[in-house]
Amino acid sequence: MEEVINEILEIEKKAEQIVGDARDKAAGIVAKAEGKAAGLLKNTQADADKIMRNALQSAQKEAERERERILKEAEEKGKGLFEREQEKIDKIVEDIVDIVVQTEFQ
Repeated sequence: MEEVINEILEIEKKAEQIVGDARDKAAGIVAKAEGKAAGLLKNTQADADKIMRNALQSAQKEAERERERILKEAEEKGKGLFEREQEKIDKIVEDIVDIVVQTEFQ
């Protein structure tokens, strides 16, 4: 009977050892997985930051190109307007000069 009890106690010790080893191994696996996950998350955040910076730079460059295009277009329209209305402008200037001259001599 004593032998059976000793065997049972020995088996329980072995079982406890196996369970303890399994817990330690599981804890190691979890820690390793958490470390990998943290590393992946950090890399993913760095990649996302890089993508956002590149997208922002592209948007800024595109906005600047569009701004330059609109300014050039407005300048060309302004020149065209001035050229189309040159005769009218010259006539108005002449009329103003005449008024000033007439007023001066009166």
